[in-house]
Amino acid sequence: MAGVSGGGSCKVDPNAVHASFSTSTLPAGTSVQTAYTVDAGKLVQVTLVVAKYTGTVTGVTLQLKVGGQEAGPAALNLVTSEWAALTVAGAVLWLDPAETVQVIVTGAALNDMLDVKVHGLGQQQ
Repeated sequence: MAGVSGGGSCKVDPNAVHASFSTSTLPAGTSVQTAYTVDAGKLVQVTLVVAKYTGTVTGVTLQLKVGGQEAGPAALNLVTSEWAALTVAGAVLWLDPAETVQVIVTGAALNDMLDVKVHGLGQQQ
């Protein structure tokens, strides 16, 4: 049985960001999908963004866009249902209030799907 041994406890950081975004209505071609928007009065450091394209097209490209700027390596030539890291290991991306984490999807077919998970740590301004 899984658990915490030694009488310890698992604490969840109240400032942790674990956001999920999902759509099953991608438009055909290229689109920009907003996965996360920073709350008012917060700064956020994003440490990991992963995305999964599910659909009928082979060769779809996903590109991370943070705070209006392209960031991280593009995930190229994806096949359906394949998770891809859109951030570089160890990289930290800072966002101000109202800034967004977006994914640029290139080459999708109408009504294909996209799932995105954003992880990081927020702090009050």
